[in-house]
Formats: sequence, C-alpha cells, structure tokens
Amino acid sequence: MLAFLYEETLRKIQSFVKNPLKNGNYTELKSSGKITINNKVKYIELQQYFNNKAFLGENSNNNADLTYMNEAFCFSKKLSGKILSSNKFNYKFPLIDTNYNDNIKCEKQEIKIAYSGYKNLFILACSVWGNYYENFLFKTDSKIISKKIWIDDITSTSVDATNIVWSGQTGFFKNGILKIIAEKANLFSYIVSLPEKVQSIQLPNNPNIHIFALSLA
Repeated sequence: MLAFLYEETLRKIQSFVKNPLKNGNYTELKSSGKITINNKVKYIELQQYFNNKAFLGENSNNNADLTYMNEAFCFSKKLSGKILSSNKFNYKFPLIDTNYNDNIKCEKQEIKIAYSGYKNLFILACSVWGNYYENFLFKTDSKIISKKIWIDDITSTSVDATNIVWSGQTGFFKNGILKIIAEKANLFSYIVSLPEKVQSIQLPNNPNIHIFALSLA
C-alpha cells in the first residue's frame, strides 16, 4: 500500500514540475484543425522501430513497462491489431497479445515514409511523467523542417474528448494478481500537416513520449 501511494505521489509531483503552462500557441498546436478522413489512408509500418512494450499480457506483465516503474496499460482485446477510426483519425493498432514490443519510445529514430501526395500525418501517442512540447523534424530532399507538437500525459484531463482514441487502465501483476494504478489512462490522436516531398520524420529525443501508430492521409 505504501509503495502504491509513493508511486502515485511521485507521478503527481513530476507531472506538475514538467507540465509547462498552456498558452494560446500550445493550445493551437494541440488541436491541429478538423480534418475529415476519407478512404485514402496509408498506415506506416513501425514494427522495426518498436523498442518498448506498453501493454501487459492478459495474465502476466510480459516485460511491459510504460513508466519505468513496471506500470503498463492493461491488456485489451479491442485494440490488438485492430483498425481504430473516426471522422478525425484512422490508425492500425499494433499487436499487443505477444511478447514483442508494441510502441516507439522516442529516441531520435528516423522514420522513412513514402510521400505520394499525402497532406497530413496522424500520430497515435501519449507521454508519461508530464506533458511535452517537442520538435519533430520533417526531412525533404532539400531541407529540414521542424514542427513542435504537444503530446499529452496518459492521465491528462484537459483534452478534447474527440482526440482520445482509447481509454483504459494501467497496472502491474504481482504474484499473479493484477494491481491497478490508474483507473483511466489515454492514448491520443494528433494531426500535423506534411511538407511537400517529405522523405522521413525524425522523432524527438524524449523517451517519455511513446508512439503507437502513424498514418498518412
């Protein structure tokens, strides 16, 4: 019990310290505009870049650790390998019912993409230990364009509900029993316009940011 209270207190303290004040610019970049998704969607294959496991197994920890304190999202059959879509987003979620990694912990990975005229990048992501406002680098054949994107903490409540793709619990297994830490933890959708002829995207160097899927539309 004391360990649980300690972890919850530590989360709140670190979140308070690391969350910058939200001014008008930040709010604008969090909500990148209303874009209607049509059938022309390309899912970017990310498995080769995955370096973290954020979802527990159905009955075990499965080496999952989202927060670096053995806390992870609880298993969900509704997510594993499924298409998640609305009029504001469309993603293909990775498989989570295996021992393999299921997300990218951001450490300046460079994601190759085939541009083919797509105008927008959709990012399915979350952060831990606070909200972050980080640079993503978009590389074309002639220049590098930096765009700052706000990524919300899994427990953030100041978010447009339509940008929440999924909500679940976090926890860990101890002696075969699931211990819940957060009753509600979220994954969020973010939209950013793509520069013309973009060839790759370099992620920020912030391992507290986790990316689960990318789509082009």
